[in-house]
Amino acid sequence: MQSIFMFNISEYLELKEKSGILSNIVSLVIVLIVVMIILFKGGSKMARTYHAEGRQVAYIIRGISVLTGLSIFFYTDLKQIWWMFFVIIFSSILLGEIFGSRWTKKRRADRKDRNKTEANSSNEKSSKQ
Repeated sequence: MQSIFMFNISEYLELKEKSGILSNIVSLVIVLIVVMIILFKGGSKMARTYHAEGRQVAYIIRGISVLTGLSIFFYTDLKQIWWMFFVIIFSSILLGEIFGSRWTKKRRADRKDRNKTEANSSNEKSSKQ
């Protein structure tokens, strides 16, 4: 009869390996976030147009998602399914492009709204005088 405190060493090693994978992925994501903050703070050149700004956002999102996806691919059992490699790469590029175009659209809409409110406030000031 086995005691409840007895355990199988292979189960322990398997559990340790799985928790190591999760900690590696979390540490990689933290490093990527720090790199992104450094790039946005002052390490990169400022974009002059909304389109160029959207492209920069797309490149950063694409890079982060490719690195995160590939780290998950190689640290888990997904590497046994070879076509998942291409799915991860394609979906990362698509995700980056979607976020970049949404960023550009949002910035242009914000600027348009800001111009309308500035025009309305200047018209009100000129009508009062």
